[in-house]
Amino acid sequence: MGFFRIHRTQRLIPLGGFTIIELIMVLVILAIIGVLVMRPVSYLSQIRETAASRKLKADIRYAQSYALSSQARTRVAFDIGAAAYSFYYESSPGVWTVMTDPLTKGNFTVNIGAAEFAGVSMSQKNFDGVSKDLVFDAAGKPYSCDGGGASITALVNQGGITFGGGTGVHVEPVTGKVQ
Repeated sequence: MGFFRIHRTQRLIPLGGFTIIELIMVLVILAIIGVLVMRPVSYLSQIRETAASRKLKADIRYAQSYALSSQARTRVAFDIGAAAYSFYYESSPGVWTVMTDPLTKGNFTVNIGAAEFAGVSMSQKNFDGVSKDLVFDAAGKPYSCDGGGASITALVNQGGITFGGGTGVHVEPVTGKVQ
């Protein structure tokens, strides 16, 4: 009879210690656990991108509030290829100095493609021009600027950063509202 041997009382006695029903139940339970564990893993890149966009929104708001409190212009410079951005303040007219990160006390540069955001990429920046960065004046109003921060013009249209998966961070003209 295959996996079972017949005992004198005509009972089926399992040879390996488990009945076929018990083995099937264990496999079903393992399959259910596997599905439950794999589901969050498949969304990991989307979760990281959402976290990166929240971090960028908070950092842009910080740059705006820094400009308001210090009465100095601040600039957020984006490096799309490196998936990173850095913060500067205008220490004297036309001179941009790297800001200090309030958490790490080092240079305020965030690498989106590393650490907790590993695998996240930036695909586009557009602040009234594809090669433009973001500047806030002493009143918190947003501007676009060239890569060196020399040519600064008021933000006319909504500007923003788009991540590789399509998540975006947008800055409104005039008010500088970040969404």
